[in-house]
Amino acid sequence: MSRCIVLVGLVLLSASWIGCGPSDSRQAVSGMVTLDGKPLDQGTIEFVPAGQGLLSGGVIFSGKFDVPASKGLTPGTYTVRVYSADPPSGKAAAPDPGAAGAGGYPMVKDRIPPKYNSESTQTVEVTSGGKNRFSFEITSK
Repeated sequence: MSRCIVLVGLVLLSASWIGCGPSDSRQAVSGMVTLDGKPLDQGTIEFVPAGQGLLSGGVIFSGKFDVPASKGLTPGTYTVRVYSADPPSGKAAAPDPGAAGAGGYPMVKDRIPPKYNSESTQTVEVTSGGKNRFSFEITSK
């Protein structure tokens, strides 16, 4: 009987070792985004997995973005999408009941051309333990 208990204990212990190692292989990702040769003042960046994986992204401020490992990407290929709304004109938009935006507010115009977001073909390869630092040069034309 004690031999059986020891055997069951060894089986359970070895089962707990299977898959040991880093439980989360997310990688930090950072970099720079320029628009017409100047750092993009504000926007967002999105990394969409080519296959299975985690979609993630972050905020762009003064051309820089930084996605920490806790919200980072697993190694693999990702399509990159960049968005940046036109800066506010200084006056608040009045609600327009006929406008397409939520709550009757006008839709915000994205100043980044579709070839860098909704139609993007730009890809990056995120590697385990790599620098995973990327630069993107966007032109408004």
